[in-house]
Amino acid sequence: MLPEVELRFAQDESRKTLFGATEVLLTYADLEAMKRKTGPPSFTFLGSVKSSKITRSMLVGADVYVMVSDGTKRSQAQLTALINALLRQNKYGLARRVAVRDGKVNIGILYPVSDDLGKALYFLKLPVVDWIKSVPSRAIPDVIEQPLVDMMNDLIDRMSLEGKGRDLLLRDPNFQTRCALVESRARTLTDPGIPDHILALYDPFPELREAGAPIIEKITSAYTIPPPPPDKEEAVVNSKIEKKEAEVKKELTDAEKAEVAEIQKLAACDPDSLLIDGQKLYDERIIPERMDTEDVLKLLE
Repeated sequence: MLPEVELRFAQDESRKTLFGATEVLLTYADLEAMKRKTGPPSFTFLGSVKSSKITRSMLVGADVYVMVSDGTKRSQAQLTALINALLRQNKYGLARRVAVRDGKVNIGILYPVSDDLGKALYFLKLPVVDWIKSVPSRAIPDVIEQPLVDMMNDLIDRMSLEGKGRDLLLRDPNFQTRCALVESRARTLTDPGIPDHILALYDPFPELREAGAPIIEKITSAYTIPPPPPDKEEAVVNSKIEKKEAEVKKELTDAEKAEVAEIQKLAACDPDSLLIDGQKLYDERIIPERMDTEDVLKLLE
């Protein structure tokens, strides 16, 4: 009698992984999606999970808040707008730390994207980590609170892209490249802050910051998150920013125009052509130095 042979099919292959404190089973389709490394170069693929399996514990850490969008073009634009609006209001959040094998810590947003084989969780890196600070863990308001729902809907409506701005992210695929260039430029500065003519390259649609500001104020007044304790150095930086905003915008010098032109020329090239052995442009080409966990966490203190 021949021994019984157990047949195993690739479709039956599975693997467990953790998102937050939740154990998620990755199916054959999920593993194939990971092999294909789906998503544009500005995303780092973490794994796949059905949208119905995404729980709050996956997205909310012990000391940071996370916002997740549904992966549509509209919500991508709203996500960009909301980050800009929160930065404008000096509010911190929308971030999560994700450690990788070499000890480097990435800071960004967990971002579910629709895939042919299901839902995928991507990690969108925030370009300038100096702007990210930890905040105390607070109770997030219940979504059934109608006043909050109304205000969030108002915020989304005000910051919806219309007309030429609707295809912003499709028309501007090098946005992440320019963000990395801005951060690289900031690292060379001895004085804190980024020059206005360089910072202007980071913001793809400045009008959205102003559009959402009134609603952000309403939300933060109704659901207060205490700001971090005042810091002397931070006060100096804020005073410089206020002084800059009060000054009349001057015409760029020839040197500044040349610097802007150089950055625009770099950002105009095809990002895929700059990839090194499959590595992401943001990690390897623009910022070659690798920060360890302690260095990144210092920025959060």
